[in-house]
Amino acid sequence: MNVISQYEQGYISYSEFLGEFPDSISESQECLFGTRCVEFYVGMTLGKTNTRYFIQPYGGDHHEVIERCSF
Repeated sequence: MNVISQYEQGYISYSEFLGEFPDSISESQECLFGTRCVEFYVGMTLGKTNTRYFIQPYGGDHHEVIERCSF
């Protein structure tokens, strides 16, 4: 299970996430969660937001994921 899923499902704490996330950023994360989601968590790790979870709009980044990952 990747670090974003572990954090969002409560398997790791906020501090553990902050320690592990920078080393786990990859294109596969973007394909799985979408660029906006990964950008949000990068911003959270850098202290640019007070919110601790990414809330994806209904329908999500479906078109972005299809385009980026060539599905």
